[in-house]
Amino acid sequence: MSGVAVASLAGSPGVSTLVSAMAVASTSPLLVVECPPDGGVLAVRWGLPREVTVTDLAADADPGRELWERARPWAGASRLLAADASAVAAHRTPVARYVADRLAVTDVSVVVDLGRLRPDDATLALVREVGRLWLLLEPTIEQVTAGVSWRPLLERTCTVELLLADRPATSGPYPAREITRTLGWDCLDTIQHDRRGALALRGIGAPAPWLVQRLPLVRQARQLLQRISPPERQEVGV
Repeated sequence: MSGVAVASLAGSPGVSTLVSAMAVASTSPLLVVECPPDGGVLAVRWGLPREVTVTDLAADADPGRELWERARPWAGASRLLAADASAVAAHRTPVARYVADRLAVTDVSVVVDLGRLRPDDATLALVREVGRLWLLLEPTIEQVTAGVSWRPLLERTCTVELLLADRPATSGPYPAREITRTLGWDCLDTIQHDRRGALALRGIGAPAPWLVQRLPLVRQARQLLQRISPPERQEVGV
């Protein structure tokens, strides 16, 4: 399995929007698994009909088919295994542990949407299994301070790389070089402020599909995908 977990720290939104852009940009099999601590948003945001969620599978301790086979076709070449929208269900169900136990037999590229990162054992076990974490941060003192507090734990868990959110309204921005020096993690990219793209990926004022592919956020997501899924990757049977 090749893949990455994507998360933010407290006060930094945008993970699910970035993950949606990666799904839209995908041209080879990509499994998106939603594991946020406060319930899923992707099925609701995309207006998808109710199907079996990863929360349901974890609650039943389902030992059956692989995650890819359980997931529904989604945007681009991706499949989505959405989480239940209920925060109560998320807290009562061992979703992260269920997914971690099954990733080893998954033979497609995987993106795990963790939402806002939590330091519980199950989430850390999932991140450890994936082996790679992209942290989406705003370049503010609050976010850098939060990153510093997480560093000792994450350095024992996985490889961490930064994605910095470029938001014009952000106050007191830190230069990327200073952030990487302070946290000790490399910065992969600065995610462009693309309001139109973010709204389109929430289903608001979405342009035609061929125009969606030209949105700056989707183009950038396509470049990020190449870091986890080589372009020459072959199609996987369904």
